[in-house]
Amino acid sequence: MEDIRFASVLRRLLDERYRGNRREFARRLHISESALSQYVRGKATPGLAMLVAIARELDVSLDLLVLGVDREPAAPDYGEFVAHLEYAFNRSRAESASTRDYVARVGAALAEQIEGVVKATLAEAAPRGLTTAEIIRLEGHSRTTRIATADLGSDIVLLGFDPAAPDGAQSAAGPFTGVVTGNIKKGRTYTYAIPEGAEWRFKATRLRQVVALVGGLSLAAVDRHLRFHESARSLVPGFVIYDTDPASAADDPLFERIADFTDPSTGRVVLSTSYTDQIYVPVEPKYHQRVVADYEETVRSGPRLTFA
Repeated sequence: MEDIRFASVLRRLLDERYRGNRREFARRLHISESALSQYVRGKATPGLAMLVAIARELDVSLDLLVLGVDREPAAPDYGEFVAHLEYAFNRSRAESASTRDYVARVGAALAEQIEGVVKATLAEAAPRGLTTAEIIRLEGHSRTTRIATADLGSDIVLLGFDPAAPDGAQSAAGPFTGVVTGNIKKGRTYTYAIPEGAEWRFKATRLRQVVALVGGLSLAAVDRHLRFHESARSLVPGFVIYDTDPASAADDPLFERIADFTDPSTGRVVLSTSYTDQIYVPVEPKYHQRVVADYEETVRSGPRLTFA
């Protein structure tokens, strides 16, 4: 049988938690100070109801209050409940893994869709530049070509600037020479707006000579379809105005790509050009008239070149 230590435990707890203020403790229990004193001195033992009240007020267990020790509660035997709980936990863990897998798959699908949208958005935001090969194809359908340029390097390759060189010397065909020659042989026209100066007059002279040589044409025939105008205006960035032949262009898939940039009523395509990066960017039709007006003003700003 375990020792009853109620009196000594009560005395210690009162000293710790009420600092010896037994009057206040007695008041809270609704007993007299003398009755409490009897309990503390071991002269009297309270009934069960009072023991419970004292333990509750001191926030201790009955074991601690009466015996001076706290017992570890016996592990409850949950039996079937534990088995059910374990089953539920394992099932929840499996469902959680399944959920994580599902979320991962959904996340991957969303990431793929987002990547597709981003790529499409970037593609729309990026300049829709055409390659040199595509420009040559486009130019092959042009009945009238108007060019404002500060670079004739695509039409003629100059090996050096020597105005005194014999005809045809110091120059060679450029990547666009073939399509220019082919169009001129079909009676189509070219008008160039180029910067002022002796160097540019030399380049224009060499271009007409190379076209005549490549196409087996007389210079007079070339001059009827190939015209040059000097301009004091800035020609950077440059631009090209193509008035294409709808019948000729109908079967070329290139025009499906640039359909949004082609004026359906005129077949006109306008490109803005960057000489440093060799980028040709189509201009929306709503700006075509403005570019044409600017080109006409550029041509009027300087004289047409004539060749002896």
